[in-house]
Amino acid sequence: MRVKVIQDTEWPGPWRKEFLGTIVGPKVPARLIDLAAMPEVNVLEADRGPMREFHVRFDEPQFDWDGLGPYTAAVIWEKYLRRAN
Repeated sequence: MRVKVIQDTEWPGPWRKEFLGTIVGPKVPARLIDLAAMPEVNVLEADRGPMREFHVRFDEPQFDWDGLGPYTAAVIWEKYLRRAN
């Protein structure tokens, strides 16, 4: 499935820019994490709950907000994915 990886509206990350990629493998989550049980993860209270993660292969290598990379793929939270046309 083709997806657009978007930036967060509350901060300028987690990636330097928005870009396209493809969910790799079956169109099922890589895993389901429970952010309510992970107080060490800095997220909005609205995100404190189940969050699906997907393996995404990028069309072009990307740098994260900290300048690390370039990455050709990553596990991305569902809140940062939109279906690409």
